[in-house]
Amino acid sequence: MKKLLLALIAVLASKAAFADKIVFLDDPDDSLKARAQFILTAEREIRVQYFTIEDDEVSASGLSLLRYAAERGVKVRIIVDALHNLMSDEKQAALLLNPNIEIREYNNFKIYAPWRYSKRMHDKAMIIDRHALISGGRNVANGYFGKFSDNDDDPKPVLEDTDALVLESQAINEAAQYFDSLWFSRFVKPVDLGWKDKKSLAEDACDDLRWRDNINEYDNCEYRRRQNIKKIQQAQLTLNSAYQKTIAEHGIPQSKQAVLADWDTLAVRTGNIDYIYDNPIGQSSSLEKPEAVENNIAKQLYQAIRRAYKNVVIVTPYFVVTPEQVELFRTLRQRGVKVEVFTNGEHSNDVPAAHVGFRRTVHLAVNEGVKVWVYNGPDTLHAKMVLIDNQTLFVGSYNWDFRSQNLNREVGIIADITAVEQKNHLQDDIQDKLARILSRSTLLGMENRMNTNIGHLNERQVRKLANMIRSAHGNTWLWELLFPLVKEQL
Repeated sequence: MKKLLLALIAVLASKAAFADKIVFLDDPDDSLKARAQFILTAEREIRVQYFTIEDDEVSASGLSLLRYAAERGVKVRIIVDALHNLMSDEKQAALLLNPNIEIREYNNFKIYAPWRYSKRMHDKAMIIDRHALISGGRNVANGYFGKFSDNDDDPKPVLEDTDALVLESQAINEAAQYFDSLWFSRFVKPVDLGWKDKKSLAEDACDDLRWRDNINEYDNCEYRRRQNIKKIQQAQLTLNSAYQKTIAEHGIPQSKQAVLADWDTLAVRTGNIDYIYDNPIGQSSSLEKPEAVENNIAKQLYQAIRRAYKNVVIVTPYFVVTPEQVELFRTLRQRGVKVEVFTNGEHSNDVPAAHVGFRRTVHLAVNEGVKVWVYNGPDTLHAKMVLIDNQTLFVGSYNWDFRSQNLNREVGIIADITAVEQKNHLQDDIQDKLARILSRSTLLGMENRMNTNIGHLNERQVRKLANMIRSAHGNTWLWELLFPLVKEQL
C-alpha cells in the first residue's frame, strides 16, 4: 500500500512539474525572435529537424546562431530531409569543423530502392534544452518568414505561415525523445560532403599519394584541398556577417532566465499539450507508416477531430481528399458538426501537382457538406492548423493530402486551449489569424481574384509572385494526364 501511495505521489508530482504554456507565433518576426533568443541562451543541447533548410538570409542567420551556440559548448544536432537539404556544402563544412555540431540527412536516395524516393521527412521542430519547443509549418528559408527573395533566376513563394512556442510541457520531452529515436534510426545518415568533409580538408589528406610517388595526383589533390579550404573560409565569413546582422536586429539576451521570463509574459497557460508524430520505432525498411494508432499522426489527429461536437476549422496548404478524410467528414456531418476548410487556389498554390489533386478531389469533401474556402494569393497559404470546437488546437507540419497521411513523416502539437487563465488571448490570436485568412479567401465556386495588396510586399514584389504562380501552373495539363497514376503521391 505504501509503495502504491508513493507511486501515486510521484505521478502527481511529475504532472505538477509541467504547466503547459503556449505562445501562438503567427507574426514571422516574433517567430524569428523566439528562435534567436532561445538559441543564444541555450546551455546544453539544441535539436533541429526540418523538411528543408535553404541557402538564403534566414538560413544563414539561423546557422550562424547555431554555430555560435556550439562554440559555447552547446551540442547541436540537425536532421534535414536528404532531398531538401539546400544548405551549401561549404556552409555545412564550416559548421562541421566544430565537434559540437552534427548534421544528418533523412532517407538518402538509393538507386536500387527507388520506391523510397517519395517517402520524406516533413517535420518542422526545434527543441532547446528540453525547456522550449518551436513547431509548426515554417521551414528554414526566407519565404516562411514573410521575406521576399528577389532572385529572377530562382523565384520563391512568400508564405502565410504559423508555428507555436511550447513552454513547461511534457510535450517538449516527447519531442526530444522522438528526435532521438529518429536520430539513431536506420533512416538517418551523416551528411556526405565528399571532398569538403573534415578528413579531406586535413593537412595530411593527400600524403598517401605523395608517399606512392604519384606526384601529379598529389598536386591535384592538394590544389583541390586548398581551394575547398578557401571556399569554406568564405562560408565562415558569410556566417560571421550573418551573426553580426542577427545580433544587431535582436540583441544578446541577458540570460536564459530573462528570455523565459519575457516569453512567459506572452504565453497562455493551457490544458494538456501533446506532441504527435510518426514513430520510427517498429517501422519497416520500406518506410511505410506504422498502422498502430499511437504510431501514426494521421490517426491521432483524426481521432481528436472525431470527438468534435460543434465545429471544425481546417487550414491546409494542400487539400487532396483521401477516403479516410471522406469517412471522417461524413461522420462529423451526420452529427451536425460544421466543417470548414481553407486551402490554396489557382492564384496561390505553389505546387501545380497538388492543385490538380485539389481540383480532382475537392468535390468529395463538398459532397459531404464541407465548406471550402480558396486563398486568393499571390502569396501562398502555408499554415497547417485545425481548430476543434474552439477548444482544441492542432499546429504542425501535416497537410490534408495522401502524402502527409500515408507517406511523409509529420509532427505537430495538439493543445487543450481552454486556458487556466481567465483572460485567454491565445483564442483571440487564433481567431485573428483565421479572420485574416478568411479576408483573403473566396468561397469555392465563387470568382477567385488575386489579391493585389499584401501589406509587407510592394507592388513589384506582388507582381513577381503572381508571375511565379502563373508560370508554375503552366504545365498542369501534364499533371491532369498523370493524375490517375500519381494521385496517392499527392
